[in-house]
Amino acid sequence: MPANGGPEDEEIGYQSSIRKSGSNKATISSDGTVTVAKNNDESKLLPRIAILIRTWHDFPYNQEHIIYLRSLIAELAIGSGAEFSIHFLIHVKDANAQIWADEEMYQRVLNESLPAEFRGMGTLWSEPQMQLLYPGMPESNFRDLGVYGVYRSPWMPVMYFAHQHPEFDYFWNVEMDMRYTGHWYELLTKIPQWAKEQPRKNLWERNARFYVPSEHGTWDDFSQMVRVQTEHGTAGKSNLWAGLASSPDVPDDIKEEALPKPEVPVWGPLPPLNDPTHDNTSDIYPPHSAPTAKDTWGVGEEADLITFNPLFDPVGTSWILTTDTTSFNITPASQTPRRSAINTFSRLSRRLVAAMFRDSLHGRKTMAAEMWAGSCALHHGLKAVYAPHAVHIDRRWPTDYLAATFNGGRNGAAGGARASVFSDDRQHNFRGSTWYYDAGFAPNLWRRWLGYRADGDGGEAAEVAGEGRMCLRSVLLHPVKSVDLVFAHEGEEEEAAEVPQGSTGARDD
Repeated sequence: MPANGGPEDEEIGYQSSIRKSGSNKATISSDGTVTVAKNNDESKLLPRIAILIRTWHDFPYNQEHIIYLRSLIAELAIGSGAEFSIHFLIHVKDANAQIWADEEMYQRVLNESLPAEFRGMGTLWSEPQMQLLYPGMPESNFRDLGVYGVYRSPWMPVMYFAHQHPEFDYFWNVEMDMRYTGHWYELLTKIPQWAKEQPRKNLWERNARFYVPSEHGTWDDFSQMVRVQTEHGTAGKSNLWAGLASSPDVPDDIKEEALPKPEVPVWGPLPPLNDPTHDNTSDIYPPHSAPTAKDTWGVGEEADLITFNPLFDPVGTSWILTTDTTSFNITPASQTPRRSAINTFSRLSRRLVAAMFRDSLHGRKTMAAEMWAGSCALHHGLKAVYAPHAVHIDRRWPTDYLAATFNGGRNGAAGGARASVFSDDRQHNFRGSTWYYDAGFAPNLWRRWLGYRADGDGGEAAEVAGEGRMCLRSVLLHPVKSVDLVFAHEGEEEEAAEVPQGSTGARDD
């Protein structure tokens, strides 16, 4: 892509590039080969999907990174026949590099930013460039970080990429420090298929909770429980003041706070209150004013947003980024509705990205990275789905205690109250898991799965003495910062050295 332009002579519009295909049913064999079955339905349509790998211009690629990237390319782009297209979205940290204006500089930095085998797959961006593209954002310097910085506004380059590439209908935001022990094509096709079949009724309420099958039963049982908790409220262990309601020594105002409080389920757009700048021209409204008993609205509708952690309500929690909003009213009387999902691995539709783009460009609006996509979908009535997936924990927790801990917020949800697991003093519960921004078990499990010692466990000696190499089901892992691969060479004795762990953090750059 040129430094100062994009594709030419292409029609810009939602799903403008969906292509006809008579060979769109794929299966994966035991050796990882994707087999595509022919059919005669020439009117069947396939969307084009961009995989945006987030990296930066001086990223220190090692052999394990190369293996990870090759797996994405082989299993998604090559294996699917270009249904998926792999792109590197490269952050140029040098604020003096005017890559948007100098073609020679753009190409030089681009060539230096990727290993040789990935050249031609990258797009550069910088924070000064985003300031030019989205001018006039009120600067709050939240936590001493600027509003155009990658920590607070990593969606800005995604929105611009989508604007420059109308051929793509969906965008996966992928990080360099996540790994998957299964087949990428299976994950990134099966999850959207499941999300597509989710009805809109109580969807935002289901999105707000962790699903623990051993405690919640079937998905239908879980859905029914969510409906009851929402419509009637709860006064169980998850309500911090529930035990005080019957005490004669407790003031009436505290008792009132302890009583169950029903909620109004989200049905259609939930726009910011008292906001004359809200653009509702493309909002999606329900087909009727209230859901019916077995409402099917949304079934068969593609999800505009798919996340891999609950879309929790940050209002009422002590999550540190709750107030990181720009051009939104967050005073108690006019509290802007918000939803957040940690971390930013997710799929966004062109429709959602376009809404975010308009709100940022014309309304000068944005929010914290984990909060912006979910909140924008909420404001405009778009379909957002949290997809439960397997998460391992490094200790044997009683599952009833685990469910109560992770769904410890308002009315059995994960957020909306001070007791939320996403509150800053409770996030430590994720440290022993395989999926969070600073989960400590994720890098250990990945290293042990590769055959190395990690945190005093695993390694070749342990495998020989035990049951051999670890076997894992398909599981997402985050974060895995860096793994130095050790190879055994012929004639040399392999050392069973413990592989040092990389650092962890909320975001790579």
